[in-house]
Amino acid sequence: MSADIWLPADFNKANNQKFRLMIFLHGADPDNSQKTINTFKEAFEIYTGAVNPPVIIVPDVRSTASQTFGNRHLYANSVYHGNYEDVITKDLINFLKTDTVFNFASKISYQREHMAIGGFSMGADGALRIALRNPDMFKVALIHAAIPSFSDQVITTFATLAKVESCETLPCQFSVDAINKPITYRLWGASSAWSPSDQNGEISFLLNNDGSTNTEVLNYWKSNYEPATLISNQGIYSSTDGPYLYLEVGDQDGNKFATFPNFIDQLKSIGVPEQFYKTRLSSGSHIFDALRAVGSLTYLLNNLDDIVTSSKNYAQEIGLKIFPNPVNSNQLYLSVKDLFQSGAVGLKIFDPINGRVIYSHKYEHFSDIKEINISNLTDGLYFLSVQFNGKVNTLPFVIN
Repeated sequence: MSADIWLPADFNKANNQKFRLMIFLHGADPDNSQKTINTFKEAFEIYTGAVNPPVIIVPDVRSTASQTFGNRHLYANSVYHGNYEDVITKDLINFLKTDTVFNFASKISYQREHMAIGGFSMGADGALRIALRNPDMFKVALIHAAIPSFSDQVITTFATLAKVESCETLPCQFSVDAINKPITYRLWGASSAWSPSDQNGEISFLLNNDGSTNTEVLNYWKSNYEPATLISNQGIYSSTDGPYLYLEVGDQDGNKFATFPNFIDQLKSIGVPEQFYKTRLSSGSHIFDALRAVGSLTYLLNNLDDIVTSSKNYAQEIGLKIFPNPVNSNQLYLSVKDLFQSGAVGLKIFDPINGRVIYSHKYEHFSDIKEINISNLTDGLYFLSVQFNGKVNTLPFVIN
């Protein structure tokens, strides 16, 4: 298994400092690991440039069982694909805990209070279920564009669409055809990952040949993989402080958008306190805009516990400061040491609530104090991202 890793700017300079960890899971397409990296690159750079930033790891996790269902292992342990939940919760974590080449063993804190998991699309589905199946491992889960609900309404909708695709004549022809039968294909993928299978890899499909629902399969799914059932059966929020869930979806994201309200209703009906989840409806489809992920940065940093350290971070080392903070005027000031005068500096201001860049400028020469006009910004929280010498530092500021 390979992985792409984002390190905080001062990771290699901090001798005694430990860092928080976020594992981010990619989607189902064969090349989705790289797609995820390309899409979220800017967001990850902002994350690792923040105060007390996490180490971010995007493992490349592809199914070697068969390409029939693409890579739709859904990060689950299954007879057909293999144990992909264990790949994350055991293999990857054990590798990091024993690594001495990059010093991950000594520089990352593996306490639950300092660990998060997140993902996009299939990776979001996997991250949500892994977080709920392992509530003692991850304190925060960042869920972007998942299908989080197995409510009767959701199952009925998917089953009805699959019947239209495959049951014009009986018995139903549940062929794996991603182009002409996309819903059936998705159900086959979920069945390959979640359903009871014999040791020969024979898969139990969600629908019977007459188009009726296979209740044995559905009950197995609900008991082992439905998020609301996992929460109820384990009593997660009555015994632990989390995991804290950041749930984001685009308003044009088809079935994922359609299942979103069902899951929120489920959380409310089983009594999950509202402080443990935050929802965000973004503008967009399943083609993801990285800046939609920036909004989760505040949630991540606010809900992972801080690691107290006496080490000087990179922002302190280069004398990077913004003032006043909070801001109650039309001007924000950025001060640096003479170091910045030797090269170009890129500045961006991000609105984490709406997920957009509202200021961007590159300076070939930078004076000791730079004045930024913020008269067009409303009250709220913002992030100032400073890029210099291949490193990104992110500082929060508040306007009130």
